[in-house]
Amino acid sequence: MFRYFLALVILFSCAKRAKNINKIDFLCEDCEVKHEITKLPETKPLEPEKETRRKPLIFEYDYLKEELNVRTYEEMFEKAMQFYSSGEIETSAKIFKVLVENAPNQRYKDISMFNLAMSIERLGEENDALKLYEELARSDDPEIKEDSILRAARIMIAQGKETNINIQDFSDEKRKRFGQSILLLERTEKILSELLNGVKSFGIMSGENSHNQVDTQKLREINGIIRRLRSEIDGMMINPNEENETKTIIYLCRGNIYFIEAVLIPNTDKEKVKEKVKKLINAQREYFSAVKERQPWWMTAGVFKIGETYRYLFEDITSSPIPRELKNEQEKQIYMAELLKEIKRALDLAKDIYEKNINFSQRAKMKTVWITRSEEGVEKIKHYMELVQKFIEEIEKEEIQQ
Repeated sequence: MFRYFLALVILFSCAKRAKNINKIDFLCEDCEVKHEITKLPETKPLEPEKETRRKPLIFEYDYLKEELNVRTYEEMFEKAMQFYSSGEIETSAKIFKVLVENAPNQRYKDISMFNLAMSIERLGEENDALKLYEELARSDDPEIKEDSILRAARIMIAQGKETNINIQDFSDEKRKRFGQSILLLERTEKILSELLNGVKSFGIMSGENSHNQVDTQKLREINGIIRRLRSEIDGMMINPNEENETKTIIYLCRGNIYFIEAVLIPNTDKEKVKEKVKKLINAQREYFSAVKERQPWWMTAGVFKIGETYRYLFEDITSSPIPRELKNEQEKQIYMAELLKEIKRALDLAKDIYEKNINFSQRAKMKTVWITRSEEGVEKIKHYMELVQKFIEEIEKEEIQQ
């Protein structure tokens, strides 16, 4: 199903226009990835050899006026917005940086800084963007403050960090709903991360049972939390006609709930394994629903998570106990070799999905934390594949010698 999902994407988002200057609005439905963007003929990327010709930035500001053929701060800002809208993100970031350093007042500085953060985040510099958002969370401009808090929260969740969102701090219902969905995602991400970190692969190779076991009391607690979270998520009431990030995040939350439920199912028999796989398929459907919403940042999250379901399946199965009916070492080795050959398919799928995510990011000129995690996932999969192949070859060599 991933052959055609990239075709659903229009690569670039647009920005608001105002009389003077305005921030790029990541919560604006009218400004999401729906509009066709065309490059304006009078704009061109800055020449690399000229960009660093003059220092400090106050002199760079004068140079950029000449290079961009503008007379005022507002006109230069408009050029930066044009570059951003047409996908020239590196150029827009360089201009916004100069605009921040040369802003005539605090309002202009905050707006330019927010747009700079948006630009460098899109380039994959999420830690630097996060610092700017955290600084802007103290802005006197309510809209910039609130959007910076929400933007920072997205990055922190993807990095596995704890956010400090207070829903009551937001001035309108739309941002409150977005903040509420972020909190739900954070809670489901935390539970899922803790469970996945407990799964250690390749227990069967060492003859050990390394399968993650959740004690009865802990299982009861998690199930209780999951029931409450599912109720809260369902209470958000997704409107099929609603097109915004909140709807997309709720799909991811639903996917996480199914994923968590799958991890909690023990591999004690075939029926349990079937139940686990069914839960994982349901999780994939929810993640794919998030992908189909065409919110580029969250698309990379949904695709990454689909890859994670396959990677988890491999790790989970290969860490499960060897069937008791296998009595001698030869039977066990044959079982392990055949199992690995079959389950290796999950590795191939995970790798393929991670790579599709990375390729999409390159085409969209937008790198997110989820892309970084996809890159890490590819390296982990390659390591698994090497271990699996080596283990299978050793078993086959022993069979030939016997």
